[in-house]
Amino acid sequence: MNARAGEMRLRYAYTFSPLKASDPTITVEVLSADDLAVRGVVRVCVEFADRDPFDQAGTIVTLGMSEAVYNAVTDQSGVVIIADVALRGMDNWQISVVPPAQHHQH
Repeated sequence: MNARAGEMRLRYAYTFSPLKASDPTITVEVLSADDLAVRGVVRVCVEFADRDPFDQAGTIVTLGMSEAVYNAVTDQSGVVIIADVALRGMDNWQISVVPPAQHHQH
């Protein structure tokens, strides 16, 4: 039986605090139907302190893991939601963010 999105519950949450004032606060949450689920949803929130809380759109978020790489762009609240993610090996995930001003820099 498949769980509806409203039945997802938080399995893991971690916040990366900024190292410098210009760095964002990044919160990663992993949700799943239950504690035994092998797939779930990853929600990443990227918040820049120097930007309006409702103008956080445009940051590229990359979630890398052994079997897949997911890319998404934050909405106006700074959030990306990546569905149907394999949850094993969470401790080896790599998450990177590229702010909008840096997209075109080389």
